[in-house]
Amino acid sequence: MLLSAVFGSEMAKEIGFFELNTGAKMPTVGLGTWQAEPGVVGAAVEAAIKVISHSHYYSDLREKQLFQIYVGIPEQFRFSFPSVMQVGYRHIDCARVYNNEKEIGEVFKKLFEEGVVKREELFITSKLWLILYFD
Repeated sequence: MLLSAVFGSEMAKEIGFFELNTGAKMPTVGLGTWQAEPGVVGAAVEAAIKVISHSHYYSDLREKQLFQIYVGIPEQFRFSFPSVMQVGYRHIDCARVYNNEKEIGEVFKKLFEEGVVKREELFITSKLWLILYFD
């Protein structure tokens, strides 16, 4: 898994994974996109995925330390520092009701075309209300 290569096995253990029936290991920590503003959510997802190449700057920090740093940043500036919280994210969570799947999809397409990440390296979780299955 990419996280093991970047952070070493100790950090990968702390982040944790779910092993799927296919044998794939899905990160337990994902970037949530609920209530992210249009125009901001795409930039956050892009930064979260791209920052893996710069994560050596954070390799000696643990996830809890990163979270404490993130919480200490004034809320209005948090999206200016996406890499602090989102180091190494390969799990993105979204939903139709968030009204941001199109923007996130456009970012994925861009990153795939640029060769930043491959589709098979990402886990994308989503939700769909029962009444919307027939739309």
